[in-house]
Amino acid sequence: MNEVLKEFSNAFPAFAVAIQARPDGGAVISLEADSMTLRRALTSQQCVSSKERAWVVEALRRDLALTTGSAPEIQKLQSQNRFALPTYGDALLVPRARLSRYAAASNRRHV
Repeated sequence: MNEVLKEFSNAFPAFAVAIQARPDGGAVISLEADSMTLRRALTSQQCVSSKERAWVVEALRRDLALTTGSAPEIQKLQSQNRFALPTYGDALLVPRARLSRYAAASNRRHV
């Protein structure tokens, strides 16, 4: 937990950071500054994985920006780049001329 606390304290130096352990292995993180408090629950995976913690830091930055009324640039939203787009390299490709034949066959009623 000390590593998690240190990482969040470094990421949010203007906030008082507190972490409370949960029985399931996760944690509750609290960021406090002036009259604003932001709390989030972390899963046990987010506490262990540095990649997951980095995602949480970015999500918290986004939430803080939205709370203050400013939206972050779309390029800075890590969740937009978190997963690769699906590819369909193994998909069966059917020529367009034959595709209408398959569609017509699927619309017929079987009696």
